[in-house]
Order: sequence, then C-alpha cells, then structure tokens
Amino acid sequence: MEIGQWRPRCWRARLPGIFLKLYIKINVLIHIPGYIGAMRGLWFIAALCLAASATALRSETLEGKPVLIDGDSIVVSGKPVRLWGIDAPEMDTREGYLAKRYLRTILEDRAVRCEDAGIRTVGEIMAKCFIGAVDLGEIMVLSGHAREWRQYSQGFYSR
Repeated sequence: MEIGQWRPRCWRARLPGIFLKLYIKINVLIHIPGYIGAMRGLWFIAALCLAASATALRSETLEGKPVLIDGDSIVVSGKPVRLWGIDAPEMDTREGYLAKRYLRTILEDRAVRCEDAGIRTVGEIMAKCFIGAVDLGEIMVLSGHAREWRQYSQGFYSR
C-alpha cells in the first residue's frame, strides 16, 4: 500500500463521515475512566423504569358489574373492554344478536374481574375477563358464539 492511501479494515471505518465522527466521540467517552460505571448505572435505572412502567400498564385490573356492548365487548368501571382472544359476529347479523344474548345470560347481574392484557384496540382495553375463576372468552368460544382470535390468543383457547 502506498503512502497516502488508506483502506478501511472494518465496517466501522466505512461509515459516512458524520457517523464516523459520532462513533469516534462515543468510543472516546466510553474509555474515559469512571464514565463506564456511570453509563452502566444510567442504563440499569432506565431498564428498571421501563420494566416497571410496562408491568404497571399490563397489571391494571378492573372489577365491577359490566354493561354489555356486543358479543365480545363490555364496559367495566366506565372503561370499554374487549374480551381478549375472541371475535364475536357483528351486531348487524343474527349470530351477533345471539352472541350478545348468550353473553347477557352468562353475566346476569354478576360482577366481573378483567385483567388488562396490555393491548389496546380502537378505544378499548383488551383484557381477560373472569366471573370467579371462569374465563368469559373461553365460555364464548366453547359455546360456539365467538371464534378464537389467534392474532392475539396464539391458540390459547384451542388447547
């Protein structure tokens, strides 16, 4: 190789100029004594905060007497809830009306407990809802009034 000719040895050296400068600055900062310990501490705190917020989002539990919307949606404690992992027919069909009527007979003046699955659909919380220890979604699927929504349930009700 002649003097003045430089060929990059690794992919980092091939980065465009601005990225190469940024990469060099980060490498210099990392190798300053004491900086590594501080960065590890910051990353650890950030990871803890993220885990705590994700757990708090998923662990919301709603309890109370439900108001029926359709065969797979209810309102609990003033919040709209979609039953996790199932899809009932739409209300403009005869099957949708029958699904709603069946869910009404199951709920009849009973309190439900809904555990937030951490998923949001259009304006609704998607949650697993129970009467005691009985899963409402499982009852609807087994009775034939709703089908399993595998996009969310991943085959939970077909086991």
